[in-house]
Amino acid sequence: IKINYLINVALSFCLFFSFYGIIYADESNPSSNYINISGNKYILQIEHTENPKVGYVDLNFQVTEKGVKTQKNNYKISVIAEKGEEKYKTFALNNSTNPDAYKCVFDLEKSGEWIFKTNISSDNNEENIEFSIYIEDRNRETNPFSSSFYLFAAIFLIIFLAPLYIFRKVIF
Repeated sequence: IKINYLINVALSFCLFFSFYGIIYADESNPSSNYINISGNKYILQIEHTENPKVGYVDLNFQVTEKGVKTQKNNYKISVIAEKGEEKYKTFALNNSTNPDAYKCVFDLEKSGEWIFKTNISSDNNEENIEFSIYIEDRNRETNPFSSSFYLFAAIFLIIFLAPLYIFRKVIF
């Protein structure tokens, strides 16, 4: 009975520490970068995460019309992301809680310099503004000598060798 208890405790610790590594594996930085672009009719402020990586890229837009004192919130913003042959199109939308902020999300699968082409239209005004963001590659390489590899190997051995040891009289 003591051996079964020790094996259960060992398995519990192994599982706990394996999940501990998974929980703290993402070290992404939530701070933001701002890009301000002044066109002929509009001033566009773009906010995105600092050092964006392959995957979901959130873009937040704020549009200010030149020469107008009041802020309008009835813009139609279409955004095209392109890199080489790949093109993705979406619309930046606002909501009733924050009508001045327009948001869109892209799921980009390649790293490198992406060119974003925005088309802003309101009433009779329309303008195209381009900007680029460098998308970094995710670090998906694993080191075979890392502590998580040894932890996985230990869990694997415990899971498959423990039943052999427990039922050794029945098996052998």
